Amino acid sequence: MDGAHTDRLGPNTEPVDLSRPHLIGVEDPDLMALAVFYASAGLPVTGSESAPSPLSTELRRRGCRLWTGYSPAHIHGASVVIASPAIPAGNSEILTAHRQGVPVISPVRAFSALTAARITIAVTGTCGKTGTAGMLVHLLEQVGADPSWVIGDDLVGAGPLSRARRGTGELIVIECDPADAAKLRPDVAVLTNLYDEPHREAAGGLLGQMTADGLVIACGDDPGVRTVLEHITSDRAVKAPDVVTYGRCGDATWTFVHGVHGPGYRVQAHGPRSALLESVVPGIGLHQTYNAVAAVLTAVSLGLSPRDLAEALATFKGVQGHLTIVGVVHGVTVLASAAHHPEALRADLSAARDLTDVRGKVHLLHAPASAGLASQTWHLLLTGADRVTLLPPPTSPDHPSQDEAAPSTALTGVDADRLGIERARGLEEAIEMSARHARPGDVVVVMGPTYRTGHLAASLLQRLCGQGR
Repeated sequence: MDGAHTDRLGPNTEPVDLSRPHLIGVEDPDLMALAVFYASAGLPVTGSESAPSPLSTELRRRGCRLWTGYSPAHIHGASVVIASPAIPAGNSEILTAHRQGVPVISPVRAFSALTAARITIAVTGTCGKTGTAGMLVHLLEQVGADPSWVIGDDLVGAGPLSRARRGTGELIVIECDPADAAKLRPDVAVLTNLYDEPHREAAGGLLGQMTADGLVIACGDDPGVRTVLEHITSDRAVKAPDVVTYGRCGDATWTFVHGVHGPGYRVQAHGPRSALLESVVPGIGLHQTYNAVAAVLTAVSLGLSPRDLAEALATFKGVQGHLTIVGVVHGVTVLASAAHHPEALRADLSAARDLTDVRGKVHLLHAPASAGLASQTWHLLLTGADRVTLLPPPTSPDHPSQDEAAPSTALTGVDADRLGIERARGLEEAIEMSARHARPGDVVVVMGPTYRTGHLAASLLQRLCGQGR
């Protein structure tokens, strides 16, 4: 941001004054990331939240002034208001801002302001966005590019709220859904996969507006991505952006092969004119190799050294909420996962299976964020593991009690006795059930939102340590 902290949001938009931003609904992940970014830029940030949280406490420690609850008085002195989509239009702070002539903008428009005068890299798709963006940020940092970034969760080992930062370099990495990416008008678009039709349609719009100066890094193995790429040259008045594809299929620009290397993989990627990239990819699951190749190719396309990038990739520790090894006790491996999309669930459970020994089993301890899981999701959870322990969702006005029918409906045609499905009444009982059944060589996947899985996984490790084998 320039000295006046005034940024232009893009073509045909008025500049926005960011000298004193106020955020309504700061518990929203996007707004929390914006607050971190603004605070790291030295701006006086204020905000309102519905309830306090450990992360909002961290924001206060960084100099943000936050209130619990909403009041018209909170708007005083704000140059711009950024409101979470979850906040109703009739919120008292929004109404006050309108009356006082203070601009009220969405998080997406706020992200657009961050990209002014920077080379913008949008990492987008259905799944794999945070993992790929996190790897890319790590690579750029390690080679000295000092990037700015806003991604979906914190980097492992980088401390709380490391999901966003304002760097001094010319690059900014933003993770976003395809529809939001189109509004950012990025210089580089990274397409991980496009499983859903709305995402394919939005990605088509994104690529359709990119010019010959742009660059697209895309997974050539994904059918949804291939469909979109086939149409980007039709009905265009200008030359299409350059497209670099990656994958294990032979027709990709860069093809890669992989082999197991400890808990991760060793990858070789072969490109045009006999170019070769080699690196060790830390992390669990084949999908991590796709994320890594996408991140490395993006960095290479920006002119960075492949050798330096390979060395940097080997030190990547992961992203909070993504499939990570929490610990190994008495031969039992405990993993944590915040996967919620069906394809992400499938990938994480498959990766857990790869970590078991010959006779090992996969145990799932599932702590849902709500009772409203789709039948397809339940079926994946219940059939992807050998034993399942289900926790009730947290009680809230929207979900006052566990949806008892949901798993039962999904169990049609499933051998429930073989799966050994158990319902726990609370956290302690769930931990006891999982610890009791786990044996050396087994893997326990603690799955659910990050705010639930962190405590559960740590408590499970303590219980395993205490009971011995």
